[in-house]
Amino acid sequence: MFFACKKDAKPNTGNLIVTGVLTYSNPAIDGIGLTYTTHNGESLLFKNEIPAGIAPDIYYKDFLGIPTILTFLDTGEKGCTAGLIPCDEQTKLRIVDVIKLEKQ
Repeated sequence: MFFACKKDAKPNTGNLIVTGVLTYSNPAIDGIGLTYTTHNGESLLFKNEIPAGIAPDIYYKDFLGIPTILTFLDTGEKGCTAGLIPCDEQTKLRIVDVIKLEKQ
């Protein structure tokens, strides 16, 4: 029997739901930007683009620092935070497409 797998295969594209807390620390003053930390301890990055001219902390202000429920699609990509630490020195985080973010 022969099994093959596609190198660029993406994970299951169904919606996933987690609980956690969204945080923002300004990368201009040594912060790491916008991250979502699940209650299981995993940090996620949001792929969705914020409209031009709006800072992430303003766009997500109603959801920062409080328990939330995140519904997302796993993009299969990993990336780095926006901080001053070079990307090659960071542990890559999972990038997700936000479907819905709501207060818990």
